[in-house]
Amino acid sequence: MPPLTLKQFKKPRKRKRHKKRHHKQPAAKVSNVNPRDGRSYDGEAYAVKEFDAVGGGDVAILGRGMDDIVITDIVITDIVGSSECKFTVVEWTHRDLIENEINLQQSEYFDPATRVEQGHLIDPEIFIRGRIEERRGTPPRVAMVAWLEDAKTGAKISPEVSVVDLGTGFFAAVERFTTLIVRDLICARAKGSPPPASVPGKEGGEGPGKPTGPKPVANTYSGSFSGSANAEDVHWEWSGNVLLDAAQDHQSPPGGAPPGDYRDFTVTEGSVFASVEGETDEECVYSASGSVELEPGFASGLLTVQVDVPNPAYMLFLTNALGQIEGTSTCDEDGITLPIFPTWP
Repeated sequence: MPPLTLKQFKKPRKRKRHKKRHHKQPAAKVSNVNPRDGRSYDGEAYAVKEFDAVGGGDVAILGRGMDDIVITDIVITDIVGSSECKFTVVEWTHRDLIENEINLQQSEYFDPATRVEQGHLIDPEIFIRGRIEERRGTPPRVAMVAWLEDAKTGAKISPEVSVVDLGTGFFAAVERFTTLIVRDLICARAKGSPPPASVPGKEGGEGPGKPTGPKPVANTYSGSFSGSANAEDVHWEWSGNVLLDAAQDHQSPPGGAPPGDYRDFTVTEGSVFASVEGETDEECVYSASGSVELEPGFASGLLTVQVDVPNPAYMLFLTNALGQIEGTSTCDEDGITLPIFPTWP
């Protein structure tokens, strides 16, 4: 028998068991996929909430029905393919009625072959929020305002877009309103380039000026104006200031202006100082001067500005045909009263 020896042996290695790799399942809720049935949908899912109303009477009534009008126009825009991006519109205001109908169709009273299957409803990712508000000005006008809201957090995630309406061009204003919602909110978000929140001619700013790029049109313009005019033996001079408020969006350009969308502004307040010097055929030398207030509304003029273009066309005229100024004449010791120069371009 051989002698016994002590020898160090290595411990046998434990055989590693290779775990089976399990591929991670996609998250239940990912963009463009309905977690209820796994079906994909175009873009992000949008729903329109009932609009708020700031003001009474017709404004309150309009606010309650505005969501239906907007969602109809957005769906039409999507169907005809005039939008620049893909998105999905889902019903929200009447969602409970839809859910009740689907549940009812699962009962024994409905034919299984024709009933609507459960699990296909898409939850909105983004709400289109809005309000209808009364705006100052003569004649009365309202504004339609919209923005985007995160459906989960309730956070506002976009600037606001708006149109104004005097009531005479409501459907044209709604058409432009829908265009702004789709183009400047939904598709701007899809492209990752939301529109700027600043606007030209903001409150207390100057007139149209020279814009640097297409931006949302202003709601208010204010500024000063001056000028002069000459006729045979007559010289007029005037200077003044004016505040104009947005009144109506439309697609009717002034004579000679390029086609496109425009916004009208009416006078809210202002005044003008005018002076005149002249001589009559009877060699009477006269002069007169004085200030007159501008009447609110269309009676004192109109500003029309093209929107959605880098260099907008615009037309401005101010008038006060009923104003009068007092003065003196070499042929009249009691003084004279003259009608003020009617139009200040």
